[in-house]
Amino acid sequence: MVINFASETARPTDVGILAMEMYFPRRCISEVDLEVFDGVAQGKYTIGLGQEYMACTDDREDINSFALTAVSSLLEKYNIDPKSIGRIDVGTETIIDKSKSVKTVLMDLFAESGNFDIEGIDSKNACYGSTAALFNAINWIESRSWDGRNAIVFAGDIAIYAEGGARPVGGAGACAMLIGPNAPIVFEPIHGTHMANTYDFYKPNLSSEYPEVDGPKSITTYLGALDNSYSRYREKTARATKPQAEDPKSAISLEEFDYSVFHSPYGKLVQKGHARLLFNDFLSNPSKSAFANVAEADAIRAIPYEKSLTDKNIEKTFVALAKPIYSASVAPTMACAKRCGNMYTGSLYGGLASLLSSIPSDDLVGKRVSMFAYGSGCAASFYSIRIKGSPKDIAEKMDLLARLQAMKVVPVEEYVSAMGLREKNHNAVDYTPEGSLDNLWPGSYYLKHIDSKYRRAYARVPAAIEIDLTLEDDEIEVLPPAPTGPPARQASTPRLVTPLPAPTPQTQTPPREPAPRRISPEVIELDDDDVIEISSPIHQSPLRPETKPDPGDRIELPDTIIQDAPMLDINDLSLEERPPVPPPPEFPAFARQIDVPERRFGPMNGARRPGPSLPPALRAGGRTALGQKFQDALASDKLVQSLGLRGLKEIGWRTEKRDRIASVERTVLPSWARPPNDKGKDRDPGERISRTITETRLIPPRAQKSQIKSGSESYPPRKPRKSSAVVHRDNTVKLEPIDLSFS
Repeated sequence: MVINFASETARPTDVGILAMEMYFPRRCISEVDLEVFDGVAQGKYTIGLGQEYMACTDDREDINSFALTAVSSLLEKYNIDPKSIGRIDVGTETIIDKSKSVKTVLMDLFAESGNFDIEGIDSKNACYGSTAALFNAINWIESRSWDGRNAIVFAGDIAIYAEGGARPVGGAGACAMLIGPNAPIVFEPIHGTHMANTYDFYKPNLSSEYPEVDGPKSITTYLGALDNSYSRYREKTARATKPQAEDPKSAISLEEFDYSVFHSPYGKLVQKGHARLLFNDFLSNPSKSAFANVAEADAIRAIPYEKSLTDKNIEKTFVALAKPIYSASVAPTMACAKRCGNMYTGSLYGGLASLLSSIPSDDLVGKRVSMFAYGSGCAASFYSIRIKGSPKDIAEKMDLLARLQAMKVVPVEEYVSAMGLREKNHNAVDYTPEGSLDNLWPGSYYLKHIDSKYRRAYARVPAAIEIDLTLEDDEIEVLPPAPTGPPARQASTPRLVTPLPAPTPQTQTPPREPAPRRISPEVIELDDDDVIEISSPIHQSPLRPETKPDPGDRIELPDTIIQDAPMLDINDLSLEERPPVPPPPEFPAFARQIDVPERRFGPMNGARRPGPSLPPALRAGGRTALGQKFQDALASDKLVQSLGLRGLKEIGWRTEKRDRIASVERTVLPSWARPPNDKGKDRDPGERISRTITETRLIPPRAQKSQIKSGSESYPPRKPRKSSAVVHRDNTVKLEPIDLSFS
């Protein structure tokens, strides 16, 4: 049997970035604060290194959690079918296992869909691993092995250094990209690559996360790799596009690109690298008008190459010459680097994401972008991309600038503490990380536990709650979170309700629509610690009569009815605001305890009724508070005052109720509130009705012949007489004169 593997299918075109997502820790520190903390000269980190902020994380995050968060967010934001992925390539130098790859951990995200047929694995060489992973994914899609599915490339690291001069150039972050054909951001095929064996930066100590760094050598290695990869890119491009050129390198210059993205260990090195490209263009074509103002041009050209890598005059001359070009073509790519610092493998692609987020999408269409990838040790490539379609969807879904701004700037002491946690727990076994989950973004993955066999378990921070509210007349107010505990319940607030218009006579009364259900305000707590209070519209008055009033002698309702909301109570109506509550006088406990709620009707004839917020002893105007004689008598006996109503009953007091007519008034009441007349029919709504009040009388026991003693004075015994304290149903107290004798 002969199998023919030849395929008639056309090879994919315009392979590039279909989707993109960035991830970085929630916290960062200011390099200005770090200068103060380290006690160095002002500007050493911010001007000398060109750094502004640096992202940081503790032992709750590692490279696996970074990868899980970035890739899961990519899948979710762009609604990518997990089965549509045929390859995953990972580039990282944050190694936590000498054998098991990060890619295998990412397979957990595809297990539920049943997609286990995914090629690709990790690539490692310092910061260059991400570019190697990207080239692998592109080559797979453009190869005969491609099965029609897309690829994902993950690039990310946690860049940390030991205390000292290198610590300010740390950082953290990651990038996930969906690679496929017919993309808006297309990779051009030519690469200029340079590789060599150097020891400028390396991590030989597997018991520590910190690298060995040769600072001066790392700068010259970076600039030398840039020179060589750029030179080879120009040669290959010239041969492909301009084969007749006498000097291939002179045919291609920095002017060919609208923007330039560099691997960014720190801001100052990017500025030097960009100036170095201009220096290479000068060496290829010194007579170009752009270099007419270069001082001592011949002397500069005569400097040996190795010396040129460290020559300060060359650096100063071309940094100044390139400054306007840098502002236009490089500065828009530095948003991530300024906020997150060095992201190692994610640095270059964080720069591309910054460009897509900083320049309007329509202005980017048709532009060419140069890319310089570098990894210590060393490996470097210079290549280019072309933006053929609008990257607007990518920029909107990343929302990069807003998310960078939302990072929390913390004190340097907190950063040092986080580094201490990582140092203490590096290579730990059978432990649970100590870092707080409050320092993580909602929806991000974190390291939950490492068991006794070094197996790592991960969990996910609950994502932010998204609430779909259909609002009509509702009011939304965003409140700051309460400092401690749940917000206290707010007191009810009077609301103005428009009175109902008089109903018009009609032959047939249509069925009345049910009143809308009263919805109490509800409080919804969000992930970002905001509180949304949703207040329902003002409710309809419940005083609407069910029967049609007599149109001939209709009693007008007040112009404005004030109702107590949200706890609506017909017993709590008033035409005016209640007066302030004065301090209550001293009176027996039983008088203070009888202030219980009851049903009371609305105002009659505009008369103002005393509100329940007043003390019982002050509600009846013109009455002496508790009766001065009774108060004076009881003041001499603390025991009686402390007994209260129950205690008084236990020593022989008794209660007696009686009804009396308080007033006869003309009023309008709802049918359910009208008392029936003697004939069993409802009263006329405009009829004058009497208002009855039930009084409760407290009757003291018959007293024995005794005398009241107060100090040295004595009073002759008197015959006690029956007296009473009257407690009205409207919570007022009236005390009649009494004579008491206590032994």
